[in-house]
Amino acid sequence: MKISSHQLVAGTHDVVALQAPAVKENTKGRPNSKKQALKSTKRLPSAFELAKADFKKEESSKKRSAKSSAPHKSKRSKKAEETDPSDSVVSNEPSDSEGSEGYDLKDISLGIDCKNEETNKKANKEKDKEDENQIKEEGENPTKQEDKIQTKQENASENKEDLSNQTLSNGDKDVYIRQIPNHLHEYIQNVFNPIGDGNCGFHCVAKGVGYEDDGWFRVRQEMLKEISDHRELYLKLQGGEEELTRIIEGLQVKSKKTRIIPSKWLDKMAHSQCLANVYTRPVVFLSLIDCNTFLPLRMGPHESSNTAPIYLIHVNGNHWVLALVEAINGVKPIPPPVLATKSTSKNAKGWSAFIKKGVNLFKTGAKPKKI
Repeated sequence: MKISSHQLVAGTHDVVALQAPAVKENTKGRPNSKKQALKSTKRLPSAFELAKADFKKEESSKKRSAKSSAPHKSKRSKKAEETDPSDSVVSNEPSDSEGSEGYDLKDISLGIDCKNEETNKKANKEKDKEDENQIKEEGENPTKQEDKIQTKQENASENKEDLSNQTLSNGDKDVYIRQIPNHLHEYIQNVFNPIGDGNCGFHCVAKGVGYEDDGWFRVRQEMLKEISDHRELYLKLQGGEEELTRIIEGLQVKSKKTRIIPSKWLDKMAHSQCLANVYTRPVVFLSLIDCNTFLPLRMGPHESSNTAPIYLIHVNGNHWVLALVEAINGVKPIPPPVLATKSTSKNAKGWSAFIKKGVNLFKTGAKPKKI
């Protein structure tokens, strides 16, 4: 029904203003001007996960840049290469020497340390696969395999005489010394650089304990015996059966002529504690990324025939050298030890007091000088 204006004026109808619908308001407390934050139960990523993500981004960008810079081959040239067996195949994959060029010599944080460990593990796995494929190919071609073995034996015999006295000149020594913290340079008297045959770390240990000739093989055997005799201890230290089995397989070598793949190289975290227990001496690992000392867990310093630390330097990302460290006023710098208190005997706890002066000397030099 339509209402006219004169009806409203006459007063026969009421005028009612339009109103908004009633909305319930919370009158308690002070009104909040901020927007309500989103609630999430997802945790923040760890330093390792962040470093891993950064590494994946770098790898993908490198692959894209490599693909864009690579020359595009035409179908005609591809066919020509397939028909001509004399042409060599050129691979874009980086070689071992190229891989060591990216080794950063600056001080690096924990996140980058995790990234480096992850990178080394991936590179070692790829190297193992390449070596296994190469061994299979050699099995199919016995004549080639015999030629390679003969060449290796000739090279080994040439290097064997110099292996026990392979110290470096000052110029060569400086290349490796630059890969440890600056405050340790003055203590390095000389550096022993073994051949890079996959046993370089074990060559260094053999040299440090006074073994000659094929001492690296003896070091491996003594480490295997140590693990076998004290299996329960190493199961606890290394985190279980699976990891300990991997370490044992990495130490096992059938003969002195066995090819050493990356999974059988010396590994700081896997082998350091075993080395300290076998030779009852502190074992020191030096690099720009981290410096650590591992102490014997069973016998104390008074039970050791030689208490001098063995100093191993990790260089170029894939090689070990032995540092001959000179004492100043009878004290050598020793990095803070990695302790396994629950597994340390009463006698072995004496090592902490024994190396205290060396640890203080290391810490004093590591502090930045005030200007």
